[in-house]
Amino acid sequence: MKVQIIIPLFLAALFINSALAQTNDHEDPKREIGVRMSSLQNFDFMYKKQKKENKYSRIRLMSFDVTIMDSSNSINSMFLAAAFGREKRIPVTKRISLVKGWELIGAISVNHTDNVWGTFYTGAGLVLGVQYDFNKHFAIGMETIPSIVGRFSYSPSHVGFTGLDFGLGSNKAAISLMYRF
Repeated sequence: MKVQIIIPLFLAALFINSALAQTNDHEDPKREIGVRMSSLQNFDFMYKKQKKENKYSRIRLMSFDVTIMDSSNSINSMFLAAAFGREKRIPVTKRISLVKGWELIGAISVNHTDNVWGTFYTGAGLVLGVQYDFNKHFAIGMETIPSIVGRFSYSPSHVGFTGLDFGLGSNKAAISLMYRF
């Protein structure tokens, strides 16, 4: 996801929360919003909601890209990747927690430039990491998500299995910056 989209969303969440924080200072934060980075060019948007103590639901928007060219090039494509899962935090100290959990991963790529109209991906991964809480509202984490993902291509006349991706290849260690509200 492009930095130009993530930074305004993150800043908007900070400003909205500062207005709401004046009335809710006595409550512990129950939601988190932030970014996950595995490189300077690979950002994910994350949202987490606390379900029980140390248990969270998580949604990760990994990529969204739309390309529309003029009629002479006639390239129309879209790519969307997201994951939904659960995580459990195991406190080690007052500020450090181990994070473990799972995610269901899905993605779709649509392209009208050749006979294969697109590809869809489906799979699952394990969330393994550590999180450090700076204070009540800010945390930094490091995690990896080993996964197994099936790849299928489709066209108007055919849907077929094209491959299986597994391991740590595209799911390297990532750093996350989270804001609680």
